[in-house]
Amino acid sequence: MSFRRLDRWHWLMAAAALALLLVMASDWYATKFADSLRRDEGLTVTGGALSGEPGRALARDIPTAAERLEQNAWQAYWAPDLGLLVLLLLVGAVLAGVGAAYARAADLKIDVLGGASTIVAGVGILAIVGVLLRLVDQPGFDEITTVRGGAFLGLLALGVLVFAASRAMKAERSTAPSRPAAAGAAPRVR
Repeated sequence: MSFRRLDRWHWLMAAAALALLLVMASDWYATKFADSLRRDEGLTVTGGALSGEPGRALARDIPTAAERLEQNAWQAYWAPDLGLLVLLLLVGAVLAGVGAAYARAADLKIDVLGGASTIVAGVGILAIVGVLLRLVDQPGFDEITTVRGGAFLGLLALGVLVFAASRAMKAERSTAPSRPAAAGAAPRVR
């Protein structure tokens, strides 16, 4: 196994897959009440004679209450509807991206469905469609649910993953060696 076999597109594909994994742990959805709690969190007075124990209790309890109303990709998509499918697609995109880079570094030939980069691009496109559908049909009640930056960072990471996979497919096709003659067949003479 040699990482020298990886071109810039395979490196970018692996980096985007790992970035997607990290972004999935950030907040994707919240409620309007959680947003107001986060705004109030900075306004609580914790010191001085006016604050006392109630101020310190608020400073301690507001972040906990807000956290219960916020969801990352793992929490928001763990539902028996479209959410679970999107979660599986996101995890599949991460695994496919890292797996394709590993296969290239290990010089493994994957001829299923057009190759590893093709699989990454396909799973990535399906995940983008799933996340976009989930942004339209948010988990919970749409009237009180807000979309956080993690969802948009996840879309960005998926977009970079698909772009890198498509460029890697093109690079793999242009550097693919010609097929050797079948065993026992005479080579062509021109």
